[in-house]
Amino acid sequence: MDPDAAGGVDGSIDTGSSTDDASGTDATDVDASDADAGLVPVAEEVAWSPCGELTQCATVDVPVDYDDLSLGELGISISVRRSTDPDERIGYLFMNPGGPGVSGADLVINADLIGFPQELLDSFDLVGFDPRGVGGSEPTFACGVGAEQLDLLAQIDELPDQPEELALGAQAAQLCVDSMGPAAARLGSQFVAQDMDHIRKALGADQISYLGFSYGSALGAWYATLFPDRVRAMVVDGARNPLADADSLDERVQLARDQIGPLEAQFEAALASCDSPVCPIFNEGDPEGFWYDTAPKLDLIAQAKGDNPTAISFGIIGHLYTEQLWPDLHQAIYDLNVNDDPGGFVAAISNAGQVDGPSFTGHVNCLDQWALFPGETLDDIVFEEQLYQDQVESIIWSEFPLLGASRLPENASVCLHFESIDAPAFDGTFDGGDVPIVVIGNTSDPITPFVQSEQFANDVLANARLVRVEHPQHVVYPANSCVNGIVHAALIDLELPADDTQCEAEGPPRLIEPEMIPVEIDGGATSVRPAGWLQLTSNIFAQSANSQDPITLIFQPTFGAPEAALEAFAGELGGAPRLINRVEYSNGTWTIQEIVLEVDVLVLRAATLEGVDGIIVIGQSAPDDIENLTNQVILPAAEAFQPAG
Repeated sequence: MDPDAAGGVDGSIDTGSSTDDASGTDATDVDASDADAGLVPVAEEVAWSPCGELTQCATVDVPVDYDDLSLGELGISISVRRSTDPDERIGYLFMNPGGPGVSGADLVINADLIGFPQELLDSFDLVGFDPRGVGGSEPTFACGVGAEQLDLLAQIDELPDQPEELALGAQAAQLCVDSMGPAAARLGSQFVAQDMDHIRKALGADQISYLGFSYGSALGAWYATLFPDRVRAMVVDGARNPLADADSLDERVQLARDQIGPLEAQFEAALASCDSPVCPIFNEGDPEGFWYDTAPKLDLIAQAKGDNPTAISFGIIGHLYTEQLWPDLHQAIYDLNVNDDPGGFVAAISNAGQVDGPSFTGHVNCLDQWALFPGETLDDIVFEEQLYQDQVESIIWSEFPLLGASRLPENASVCLHFESIDAPAFDGTFDGGDVPIVVIGNTSDPITPFVQSEQFANDVLANARLVRVEHPQHVVYPANSCVNGIVHAALIDLELPADDTQCEAEGPPRLIEPEMIPVEIDGGATSVRPAGWLQLTSNIFAQSANSQDPITLIFQPTFGAPEAALEAFAGELGGAPRLINRVEYSNGTWTIQEIVLEVDVLVLRAATLEGVDGIIVIGQSAPDDIENLTNQVILPAAEAFQPAG
C-alpha cells in the first residue's frame, strides 16, 4: 500500500439523473436550446465578489458527507476567470493544479501570469476551487497543535508492531478528528469530486470540461467515475496510477524502481548540467564526486527541521521539478558542503511537501488508499512491509546510488493508522466511467513517472488516449506547443488524438552563442562584448532595444572596491548578492555572485575583480537563460578583461 499514490472515491455512481442538491438548484435547469451542447448555463446561484481584473471569487457551501447531511456543511472557496471572448465561450473549464493541497482558486486568479494560451482563455470560463481543507476552504487542516502529531510519530518505529506503538499511532490519527471533527476522515478525493459536482450545480451547468495536473489527474478520473454524464471533455497531465499495488518481491522492486528511477535520472541530469567552472560544484568536472562528499552532511537538513528525516528527501526532491531549479540545487550542495549551511535544501522543501507539521498531501493520499484497498488491514500492511522492505531497499539503492547516498529516510507514517478513524471505502469500479480522457505522460517527469501515466491510461481508465512527451519537468502544459495543440483540440474541439501520440521536447528560447568582439571600457580598459549587441550607454550593451528583452551586459569600473559597489547596487534593487563561485583567469580571481529579483522574475549575475583595476561585469536575464548568459557572455568578458595602461 503506497501512501504517496493519489486517488480514491466513495459513494454510489452518479448516472446523470436529474436530482436536486441541498440548495434546491436543479442540475437540469438549462435552456432547451443549450441542453444538447450542455455548455451554457441559464443562471449562476453564486454570490460573486471581484478578486482580480477578470476574476470573481465566492464561497459555496457543501455537505461534510453527502450521505449524512446531519454532519453539517463546509465552505468551499472558488474562483472564476471569465472568457475574454464571449462569442467564443464554450462553457466552464474546471481546473486542479495538483498536490493534493495546492490552491485551485489561486491557479485561476493567476491564469494570466502562468501563461495559459489565449485560445484557452477565450474558450472557457476557468473555474478554480480550493479542495476541502485547502487554502480558503473549510476545514482548517490540523492534526493537533503544531508538531504534536509528529512528536507522537517520532516515538514509533517506521513499521509499528508493538501494542504501545499501535496505541500511539491511533492517538496520532485521532488528533486529526479532534481538530477537524468528522471532516477529518472525509477530505479524500471521493468527497472532493462530489464537491465539484455541487459547484457545477451552483453554476447552473449541465456539463463541465476539466483540466487537471499531477494529483489533479486522479481527481479528474474520480469525477468521471462518479459523474460520467457530467463531463464534456477531460485532459489530465502527469498521472500516477492510484491502483498500483505489489504482492511479491519482484513487483515491489519494480514499483520502487518505477518511482525512484525518474528521480535518479533527473538528479543525474541536474548534476551533469554543472559543466563549467562557474558552477559552484564543478569540482574539476566531477560534480557527482562533490555530491558524494556532501552526502555525510545531509543530516544537517533534518536537524534544521526539528530532526525530521523527511526534510532530507523533500529538500532534494524539491529541486527536481524543473531544470530551472538545478542551479539552486548546485548552490545548496555547495553551501552544505563548504559552509555547513542547509538553507538551500530547507528552502526547497516547500516545493515537495510539508515537514513542520502534519502533511495535508499525505493525509489525502492515505484516505484515498484506504478507500481503494479497504480489504487490507494494518496487520497485513506491516507484515508485507517487514517481509520485503530490507530486500527492496538493498536492490534499489544499489541501482540508484546518487539518491542512495541519502537513502531518502522517512518518519513513521500516520497513514498506517487511518483504519482507526474509519476512513471511508469505495465499493465501485474506478475506471473513469468510459469518459474519453486524454492523458499527457511525460517520459522526463521525475514526480509522476511516465510508466504510471501509461498504466493509468492503459490499465485503469476505460477510455483513455495516451500522449507521450519528453520534456524535462513535472507536467508539461502549457510549456510545449505540440502538447498545447493536443490539449486544445480535445478541450475545445472535442477532437481526440490517436493513442500513443508523441511530442518532442521543447524548452524556453535559449541565448544563441554570440561572436565576441573587442570593446573599450571607460578609463582605457578593454574586454569583449557580443557582436551585434547595441550600445545603450558608455558601458552598457543589450541584445536588443526592446525593453522587454532582459538580457544586458554592463561594465562598471569600481577603482578598487567592486564588492562594496555590488552590495550597494544590490541594495538599490532590494536584494542581496550570494556567492556562486570563484574563477581563476590570467588577469586575476573573479568572484561570481547572483542577485535574484523576484518581483521582475529576473536574475543578475555579477563577475567582480578585486584590486585597483576593480570591475564588475553584470549580466541580467530570465532564470531560464542565466546559465547560458554566464557561460557565453559574462565569463568570456571577464577572461578577456585587460586593465588600462
